Amino acid sequence: MASQYFAGLFIHKAAVASIVDTTPPTFSGISFITARPNGSIRPVWGAGTDLATPIRYEVYVQATTSVGLFSTSNIAYITNGLTIDVFQLADTSLLLKGTSYHMGIRAVDAVGNRDSNTASLSAISAGVLDDDLSSSAQKIENAANLIITTVL
Repeated sequence: MASQYFAGLFIHKAAVASIVDTTPPTFSGISFITARPNGSIRPVWGAGTDLATPIRYEVYVQATTSVGLFSTSNIAYITNGLTIDVFQLADTSLLLKGTSYHMGIRAVDAVGNRDSNTASLSAISAGVLDDDLSSSAQKIENAANLIITTVL
């Protein structure tokens, strides 16, 4: 116990203690996975629970095998939602057509405790094409230029 001194001679004894949260969220991991026509893969999971909120979710993605999936170097996305459309790996390379991608989700509480589930699922991507993304960006730019030209 430490003493706290106040004005005058009054001494108040106070316990010196703190609570340290080392308990990870309760979380069961990925529930299901869907390959999407746009080349993305959509994992879905249920909400984790913990006293230290908010909880965020780390989305682990790896091609061809689930061995080593839960290495932090495979975290492609971090989200507060319960689903996300995955278009790329942690190194920002896009998903390739015909490749099997393994995914897993881990919950992390507000103080950084990460659950340790090992649930993973896989799906085969239809492929995210750089050309498709470039042509979409070009279409948006052309439409914006058309609007500007029309207004002027």
